[in-house]
Amino acid sequence: VLQAFVAEGGVGCATPAELGAQCEVVVTLVVNAAQTEAVLFGEQGAVPAMKPGAVVISSATVAPDFAIDLGKRIEAAGLQM
Repeated sequence: VLQAFVAEGGVGCATPAELGAQCEVVVTLVVNAAQTEAVLFGEQGAVPAMKPGAVVISSATVAPDFAIDLGKRIEAAGLQM
């Protein structure tokens, strides 16, 4: 899939961290809190690689408390949610 995306002119990234380092805005569309955690804060997650002031838009089915905590963690990293 990645090769097809690149062949059509997209920029391929091997990890969420690689993506985060290159983008001012990262949009995640995953299933649940565990996947959100993995993509944003897991091994090679996007958030630690993102530049201060960048924006995270997260879409997943999560509990309200998780979403509130996620916003606080993203803000603590110098980013916006």
